[in-house]
Amino acid sequence: MKKFISKFVCVIMATCLFSCAEDSDLLKDVPLTGNITGVVKDATDGHLLSTVNVSLTPDNKSCVTDNDGSFNFKALKSGSYTLAFKKVGYDDAVRTVEVKAGETIDASVTMSAKAAFAISTNSLDFGDMNANMSFVVVNNSDAQTSWEIKNVPAWASFSQTSGTVSAQGSSSISVMVNRDKVDYGEYTQNVVINYKGKSEGSVTVTLSMKK
Repeated sequence: MKKFISKFVCVIMATCLFSCAEDSDLLKDVPLTGNITGVVKDATDGHLLSTVNVSLTPDNKSCVTDNDGSFNFKALKSGSYTLAFKKVGYDDAVRTVEVKAGETIDASVTMSAKAAFAISTNSLDFGDMNANMSFVVVNNSDAQTSWEIKNVPAWASFSQTSGTVSAQGSSSISVMVNRDKVDYGEYTQNVVINYKGKSEGSVTVTLSMKK
């Protein structure tokens, strides 16, 4: 009887060991990480964008898109990740995705090109107290751009009314109002800024004040 019990115990132990070994082999095949991949395209015509800087948080990883606009991050732990996309001449883009073990997530995005010439604000409201405010002209193109301010009211003056901005450059312009030149009331004037470079056109900034 004792021999039978001893043999029975040995069989059970061997079976358990074999089962554990099988479970261990199965666990080795279970993926523990996931991947993020995708492409970046221009929002207007869909062409692929290369040299886009793509940063990943919270892992603090980064890469640059290839000529085919592609990017990828491999072997990521499961969880939420935020991707930030930056390229000169384009508005930044952000996307958040959820990574799961064993899966590859598509995080493709489109990016919008910035206007060739832009200003930091389209409205300056001086109210009844402010006398000096400023705005910035920005050249988002890859060529020098000239600009000129028109339609300036008698009660306002600009630190400069014409100039040039280098490629990918910017320039700050101060605006002063002189309430001594007007009667009591509210005043509004649309000032036009004409620009010419790789492209040409105009933008408008609205000046407002009270006396």
